[in-house]
Amino acid sequence: INLYWLSLRFDQLGRGSLVANLSDAQAFQARQRHIKDKFRHELDRTKPDRLVLSSEHLSMHLYDHDRVQSLKAVLDEIGADTTVLVYLREQVDLLPSFYGEEIKAGLKQRLQFQSPPEGQTFWDAAMQRRGRAKRKDPNLTFYIDPCPQWMDYEQLLRLWSSVFGEEKMKVCRFERESFIGGDILSDFSVQASLPQALNASDVRTNMSDSAITTELRRWINRIVPLGVFPKLERRRRRLVMKSWLSVPGKPVSLKPDQAELVSET
Repeated sequence: INLYWLSLRFDQLGRGSLVANLSDAQAFQARQRHIKDKFRHELDRTKPDRLVLSSEHLSMHLYDHDRVQSLKAVLDEIGADTTVLVYLREQVDLLPSFYGEEIKAGLKQRLQFQSPPEGQTFWDAAMQRRGRAKRKDPNLTFYIDPCPQWMDYEQLLRLWSSVFGEEKMKVCRFERESFIGGDILSDFSVQASLPQALNASDVRTNMSDSAITTELRRWINRIVPLGVFPKLERRRRRLVMKSWLSVPGKPVSLKPDQAELVSET
């Protein structure tokens, strides 16, 4: 199950809820209860021997102990013996990819990267930026950090292992050269001990947008910003995702000085 919606179940009112067209706490909490009920209904209906929850949004939205613990509580409630399988991608490659996805989600700033101040971790610096944004605007309902805290892999793994236990963590490289069978689905099937291998030919592959396409989408976000017109959010998102925006060319990449900063961090 690829569950972006499940991540909302353990999150708080914020950007994810705005993208989901939920603008107040009561509606957000009602959606959270609905997600949990649907999740339990699905389990009761299928009675699976093995359950796979696959969602990059869990590491993105569950960035503190309480959020991760709330996920574990639900899994414990259903009697799951949970193993956390984590794929880590080289940050120099991850940041441009993340930037493109955040443009699709509503980001209107250009790609940025700042090395954390001396004596601070990458995680601490990102969390401080989040806090400053919230203090500047107490009514802030969404926040997109161009260099989010989950790119600090050491802290990310420390957080999840503190909740689930180091013995329940399995960490893999997200790079083609390391994949068993040469593709992510074959590798995942083995790492997750699935009884039947997933077939890569049956799955649509994400293609990287060109730098021109990404810039066109960013300008749409500047003209029709995320969150300014909540009732028009679905239309704004459909416009940003239009296929006619796909212009051939090289994808976004980090400049040499940016890549050096990322590598050093």
